[in-house]
Formats: sequence, structure tokens, C-alpha cells
Amino acid sequence: LRAVTKNGNSLIWTGILGLIVLFIYAVLSFATLHNKFVADNDDGPLYCDTLTQCMYSVLRYGLIDNIGLILPLSSDGEAPGYSSNLQPVRLIYDISFFIIVTTIGLNIVFGIIVD
Repeated sequence: LRAVTKNGNSLIWTGILGLIVLFIYAVLSFATLHNKFVADNDDGPLYCDTLTQCMYSVLRYGLIDNIGLILPLSSDGEAPGYSSNLQPVRLIYDISFFIIVTTIGLNIVFGIIVD
């Protein structure tokens, strides 16, 4: 308990930085991937008609689940067959989200708590 309360200010600023990073991903989702968010998903509804809905979906499913696994690769909700088009924007989005938010973000929080 003392490890969290001693560094509370740093944890709050790290949380604010995390929300800013997730907001940037929500803006990118709204600008480029909004048609990939499907309402009838097995994991729950994903909505991205407005920026607020994109922020909620990225915040909810990006932190709890891996949002790259939830979003289908095709706009009709079906998994596409193999093609040589690797969709580089989507690949960069998924990998950077995993690296920045999941790996680096959580390691920063753990580092603050342990320190």
C-alpha cells in the first residue's frame, strides 16, 4: 500500500499520459478504421460512429482484450482469405498498440510501483 501512495503523483500523471495515448488511438480508429468496428461481435458490441464511441471501444476493449484480435480484418465481419495485401496501416496500428500501451505502459506503471 505504501508503494502506491508514496508514488501516487507519478501514477496519476502516468494514467493521464495513458489516456492521452488511448485518445490518439481512438482518433486514428475513427479516421481510418471506423468501418472495421462491427456491432454484432462475439466479445461485445464495438461502435465507432462518433469519436466518443471510438474512445469507449478503444478504452474498454484495448485494455481488457487485445483490440487487434477483436476487430475483424474485413468490413463484413468475416475473416478474409490469405492475400498478399497485408494491410500495412492495420498491421502498424495493432503492433504499435500492443507495444506502446500494453508492454511499455504497464512496465512504466510497474517500475513506478517497485521503485
